Amino acid sequence: GAVGSVIPNLPFRGFVNPSLDRTTEVEIALSDFYNPTGEDAYPPGSPFGEKQKPRALWINVSAVWCGPCQYESAEILPEEYALYAPRGAELLLVLADSAVVGDPAKITHLDSWTKKYAAAWPSVIDPPHTLANQFQGGQYPVNIVVDTETMIVRAILNGIPEEGSGFYSALEAELD
Repeated sequence: GAVGSVIPNLPFRGFVNPSLDRTTEVEIALSDFYNPTGEDAYPPGSPFGEKQKPRALWINVSAVWCGPCQYESAEILPEEYALYAPRGAELLLVLADSAVVGDPAKITHLDSWTKKYAAAWPSVIDPPHTLANQFQGGQYPVNIVVDTETMIVRAILNGIPEEGSGFYSALEAELD
């Protein structure tokens, strides 16, 4: 998991839009966001609805026990999602741990988390910690920007992105 590498097509389980439905658990794979032409749309019947696929994917890896993750989910992600989603970005929350360090989050944790923070973006769990193990570097949250045309990782940040940082520059470069 390094900048410039292709992110593996990992499968997760979770909710497409937990602010609308936290009862229908679906498989969400990173390939669901693959948009090779930059103009692809989800097919009829897709759990994502009939809409354009994203031009950039912002993956946020969080843990229930992580104070900065809680702050980011409450204060940062809703604001940034409102700003970047209309420009072609998708946010994917990956809840890695429960309230216990190293204990994999379960769907019940994801249900509570997405309800508490009114998440309106795809949100999943990663019980084997596959994604977290590749990118974590010992600290949550982890924020990752993926170019959905190539699935190449453009930025990795351990911690909360600062305004005007290279993380946001990488995200905006995929959208402009």
